[in-house]
Amino acid sequence: MLVSSFEKSPKGRASKAGKPDWRGLRVLSARLEPNRLAWAALQHDHVVDQAIAILNDAFNPAAAVQEELWACDGLWGPYWPGHPFGGPTLLNTASLTEPQVTRELAWWLNASVKGGGPRARAFLKAMTASAANDEADDWAAFIETASINTEAEIDPTAAGRNRIRSSDRRLDLFFTLAAPDGIRRHVIVEAKLEAPLSPGQLSGYFQNTRRLQRPLHVFLGVRRDPALKRNPKWAYCSWRRLLALWEIEVAEAGDDDLAFRFFRSELFRTIRRLK
Repeated sequence: MLVSSFEKSPKGRASKAGKPDWRGLRVLSARLEPNRLAWAALQHDHVVDQAIAILNDAFNPAAAVQEELWACDGLWGPYWPGHPFGGPTLLNTASLTEPQVTRELAWWLNASVKGGGPRARAFLKAMTASAANDEADDWAAFIETASINTEAEIDPTAAGRNRIRSSDRRLDLFFTLAAPDGIRRHVIVEAKLEAPLSPGQLSGYFQNTRRLQRPLHVFLGVRRDPALKRNPKWAYCSWRRLLALWEIEVAEAGDDDLAFRFFRSELFRTIRRLK
């Protein structure tokens, strides 16, 4: 017996010859449920090595399997060794909350963190490619040479200003981009997972930030919110599309930091669970 956890699912049994059932592995891998494959390693010490081998095979599939799981660059970006689904994963079923997502994103994209500057550049390239429409190329060129400051939970009345006034609401993500010649641009992001927008939320944020230099207002969500029809100055960006485009940028940069991969893995799984 190779991995007894295969018996948990009729689609994931080991063959009589003692080799993993690749059809079952492809099904589990395509569903992105490695916990089921790793279950045996936690329950049966004598199959740890075999479980690890099966996991490695599942996440480093042969070329034919890669084409099946990652066709057209895949739902979650291109297949590459540093992809968050191509290595170790945190074995939990909890989803990240909206504040956790935006705070962690801001930390990983902060210029003070090793690799934060290039990650922020890659993130904004992916976001503007989806949200900036006809100006996407112009934004991409500006982002390439700009220094980027990333902040989370910013008072919208104080964004980009020295004078701070009190406000009950906070901008989820606020990016300040400064070109070498001193020209600035700003990206204002309202991110939602499952919580609905509050009445007047987008219009209020827009009024407080519209006088900033070259602002781009982005609503980042699982689906389009009806409020966008009443707020045409806000561009829509899908979480799934953003993460796929961001992964392309991360892959090109070869950013395989393990802790960063863990975070992206949990972020991807949180978005995947949402309908």
